[in-house]
Amino acid sequence: MTMEIKVLYFASAREEVGLREEKLTLPRSSATLRELRRVLMDKHPQAAATIESITLARNLEYSDDDVALADGDEVALIPPISGGLRADKAQVKQSPAREPHDSYQFRLIAQFPSNQLSIMDPSRTETQASHLSSPSAPTTSGPIRSSTHQLPRGRTTEDRGPTSSGSVSRAPGGSFEGQAAIRAFLQLQELEAARVSKRARYHNDPLPTTEGDEDSAHPLLDTFRDSVGSDGVLKMTNFTPSEIAQVYDVSDFMAARWNIGRGQSSKQTPVDVFFMTLCVLKNGGEWAVLAHSFGMKPAAFEKMIVHFLDLLSPHLYHLYVEEAASTYTMKKVAIQGHAFRHYPAVGVTFQQSNMPSASQADFYSAKHKLHGYKTELSVMPTGICINCSHHSRGGVDDMTIFRKNLTFHEAATTKSPSEESMADEGPYRDTRDAVQAAARGGDAHPQPTQVSSWIIIADEGYQELNDTMRVLHPKRSRPTDPLTLKEEETNREISSDRTIVENYFGRLCTLWALVSDKYCWQVKKYEMYFRACVALTNVQVRVRPLRADDGEQYKDYLRRLNHIGTARRERRRESNQRARAKRELRLATEVPPVPEDESD
Repeated sequence: MTMEIKVLYFASAREEVGLREEKLTLPRSSATLRELRRVLMDKHPQAAATIESITLARNLEYSDDDVALADGDEVALIPPISGGLRADKAQVKQSPAREPHDSYQFRLIAQFPSNQLSIMDPSRTETQASHLSSPSAPTTSGPIRSSTHQLPRGRTTEDRGPTSSGSVSRAPGGSFEGQAAIRAFLQLQELEAARVSKRARYHNDPLPTTEGDEDSAHPLLDTFRDSVGSDGVLKMTNFTPSEIAQVYDVSDFMAARWNIGRGQSSKQTPVDVFFMTLCVLKNGGEWAVLAHSFGMKPAAFEKMIVHFLDLLSPHLYHLYVEEAASTYTMKKVAIQGHAFRHYPAVGVTFQQSNMPSASQADFYSAKHKLHGYKTELSVMPTGICINCSHHSRGGVDDMTIFRKNLTFHEAATTKSPSEESMADEGPYRDTRDAVQAAARGGDAHPQPTQVSSWIIIADEGYQELNDTMRVLHPKRSRPTDPLTLKEEETNREISSDRTIVENYFGRLCTLWALVSDKYCWQVKKYEMYFRACVALTNVQVRVRPLRADDGEQYKDYLRRLNHIGTARRERRRESNQRARAKRELRLATEVPPVPEDESD
């Protein structure tokens, strides 16, 4: 079973004008536009490339190549604006054409029943051709020429305006004639049909995936969220996707600084880099492993993260740590009912580091039996850290670190005029006044009616600081001076209040491996990483308040450090014992020299 298909195409404007027509016979079993295109390419091998690239229109509609054909269908070959098929079927070089041009060609071939225009050279006369566009229009083969109109040199039929003699006719009084109205209607209908058919031809194509949306502000974060879910992102960064956006979008700080200036710009969006930075702080470890997780080279990944944190870390610290000191005043904390039974607290945390190549004694902490760094944190009763000191070497004692940060402590503990009248039953209320009076030679035991500063809770490492600050710490017992029952009760109260610091240290070390595991990265960047982790921990504490479990986590962290230090000392002791044993064995088996004969 076969069917007959009528094929319409343009002759070249350089040789002949008008339309050409030929009839082809196709088997019904494979009658599609794709098969018709193949038959035309086999029949006209010289124009095969042109036939393969041009558009096919079935019955005045753009169609997909897989559409089935019926007996008597008309298929038009729509060439680019400067191409076509010559009368002798020779191939013509074609230039790219925009969609409006394709639509215009389709109108030329198959729309107007009585005023069909062909492509022609500007210097030639305009030719009108009638063809099969209406059921009432007679069907003929070859170009049908009618009246001709000479166009000015340099103009084509496309340049003709709406008032040209060959386009639109108007009746007296400026109204359209019936035929002109029909043309206008058909032209608008053609545009609508072309628009609909452009979408319809891709009906069977697969939909684009939503992964890695290029229009998204954070395509990488969206990809991980779609793949592992919000819980997976939370386990990777300690924040949910919504919390990441909330923390980052607090200001336009990074938007005005990221990818600004000379040099190659990063292909990653700021939010995606922030997401990767959180993963780095959360997991720590080697740069090669972290970079491989995101499909990047280690050197480029490290450079990107370090540069990003150089910009962001000071901003986060100012936003979530320094401003917290002015936000969470003692008056506000007391009114909200979150105050300590006594006062704010301070403490020092320790982190192990690589053994330095020089000055090892300066980095060695006798308390933890390891080399590392110390950093002092000041925590409010609400569980928010309000200060992070500069890091010090592990061999520096806690009181020295406190005195280096004395400027902050004096400013933070000084009572404002509105806090002077608040109740303060803590000890050492007259210590500073007594010291100042004794220095002036006056009464060494004044009785002030008001206290000018708040007291600070510290651990036993802050002994003998009461000469400059109101510092409350547990009292140490001595072999010759045991503690009384009242002093032991006071120590328990101090320890219970100071638990907030241990809870904060526990939360900090649990969330961020970079500040709890052995630090092996650049020493000059240590403070940048540590302060970023402190600021992000404050954000976490606001959402998820501190719990007693955090304090237990910190105790486990200290036990681990103690185990590492003890194991290292044991290995060192065993190594020394083996060295001494080898030396003793060498000395025992050494043959003494033969004495010289004195007679000689």
